[in-house]
Amino acid sequence: MPFDSLNGSNFSTSNVSIDFNQSVWRLTPRIREKTKTIAISHGSNGISQSEINIADFFLSQGVEVELFDHFSSLKIEKLNWGYSEEYKDQFSVSLWDFLQSIPEGASQAQVHLGLSIGGYFGLSSPHSFERIFAVYPGVLPLHRDSFFKNLSRVHIFQAELDSWSKLPAALKKEFKDSQISRIKQAHHSFMAHEKNKIARVISFDFENLFVEKDVLENLFFDYESFKSQSSQFEHIDVLLKSDEPARRAILNQILNDL
Repeated sequence: MPFDSLNGSNFSTSNVSIDFNQSVWRLTPRIREKTKTIAISHGSNGISQSEINIADFFLSQGVEVELFDHFSSLKIEKLNWGYSEEYKDQFSVSLWDFLQSIPEGASQAQVHLGLSIGGYFGLSSPHSFERIFAVYPGVLPLHRDSFFKNLSRVHIFQAELDSWSKLPAALKKEFKDSQISRIKQAHHSFMAHEKNKIARVISFDFENLFVEKDVLENLFFDYESFKSQSSQFEHIDVLLKSDEPARRAILNQILNDL
């Protein structure tokens, strides 16, 4: 199992049926009140209580949910984004492999919600979602073809006080103002479950943000690999802090779009 807390979770919708494969957990409420299915992509820690709580919200509203597990098939436990020897990521997994972590045909969802690195997946997703919601998306080189194909379907939620995943000017200018919501007084991970801590991470400024497949095939979740494609990078202390009112407001906004 990619995580062991599902069986012990008390979903607010009773009699939820569960179907799963290596990469997708499909949760279906007994009574469906919405016709569309939403897929949820996790952040750097993998599927956690944060994603389960979001799934719980949509299930309680009669929405079918798919939890995407991007890590298990790639043998990634979590991403650290650190620079010390203790916290370096050195996986032999390329960004292209990550974007292919949900096999074609595995998902039935029309809508995608991604948190952090999951938001990055949505921006470069090879899947044809009707709507793509990216919450404080990880800023990594994007697959040019997929990004521009999906551009009009995207809505980004950016935390005002997020010092880590700020939208680069080159990315921001591609969107209309109506496609970006700035969440006031919110920090990175404001959708998370009971989080309030400082994390030391690396912030990269990539020379080319929109790239071809071959670049993504040769960019790995590895400090040195990212450094090689960056014009500059810095070590920063970022506050990861939950914000329940902001989380609830965004989920209700997305629910209204379903």
